[in-house]
Amino acid sequence: MKPFLSKFFISILIFLVSFEIFLRVSGKYNTFSELNGKNYSFKFRVNRPTWYHTNKPNTSRIKKEKEWQYFNQYNEFGNREKSIFNFINDTSSIKVVCLGDSFTEGDGAPYDSSWVRNFEQKINSKVNIKYKIYNIQCGSLWKRCVL
Repeated sequence: MKPFLSKFFISILIFLVSFEIFLRVSGKYNTFSELNGKNYSFKFRVNRPTWYHTNKPNTSRIKKEKEWQYFNQYNEFGNREKSIFNFINDTSSIKVVCLGDSFTEGDGAPYDSSWVRNFEQKINSKVNIKYKIYNIQCGSLWKRCVL
């Protein structure tokens, strides 16, 4: 069974690489700037010092759109979460970390209405063990801890 799976995955990989080469060589899906002999460019590209977006640490702001307006408080890493030191020092609950994008962060919703907070409330209401969930928008914590 294992030789079949390895041959299957290798053939899928070869197909995808060759299909990518075909699309690049054919030029069928080139952007406007590439069709005019220039490099790839994107008019909405914002030059930032890193590839990921973070909020300023220890700040707050009101995020407004036509339909909603929410007050966001950011911790020492720029996450819309309580302080990480409260999370680390808590010994009475099982800790879970959720890594994700703006959907995981709950962008466009109040702090207590993100799916992570809803999950925490539901799981804590059904079991005797208490869980504490820390919500991280990918990139913001790794900038200071890993790099």
